[in-house]
Amino acid sequence: MVGKRMRHSRGLLTPTKLVIFLMIIASGIYGWFLGIFIYSPALAEESATYICTTQKGTWVNVREAPSKDAKIVGTLRYGYEIEPFGEKDGYFVISMNGKEAYVRKEFFEAPFKARGTATCRVQTRAKPNGKKLGLMHPGSWIDILAKTVDADGTEWYRCYGNVYIMSQYLEVK
Repeated sequence: MVGKRMRHSRGLLTPTKLVIFLMIIASGIYGWFLGIFIYSPALAEESATYICTTQKGTWVNVREAPSKDAKIVGTLRYGYEIEPFGEKDGYFVISMNGKEAYVRKEFFEAPFKARGTATCRVQTRAKPNGKKLGLMHPGSWIDILAKTVDADGTEWYRCYGNVYIMSQYLEVK
């Protein structure tokens, strides 16, 4: 049949549209599967994450026993997150290279993970009561990573960029 035109039906899926449709369905099923069978709220509540808050550019020693004199088996840098499975004598018990290891608790903080908005002109500092680094203007925001308390009992937020801000000057959302 020469000269007869083929008409395209708008109701049929093209191969490209079909592949995209199937990928969307598969990713939805995969996500549902992961959500139902891998994530467990009970496990999430039991495991606590802590962030290494030693000074930027320095390390925390990982030791084979909970003592300052114990052999060093590794180091952790600023910002490194751990999920300890116990505590002993002021140390967190962690796993390193498949073996039990220990890190000093004082160098780790529980993550806060929130956003703070400056309520007034605020100074940012290198550490609680430390050197002034800069200013935040009212209404500007910053991501908060952890909350800490200094020796005087003043609450501070450790924020993105390794800066500390007194908690009274940030409105947290």
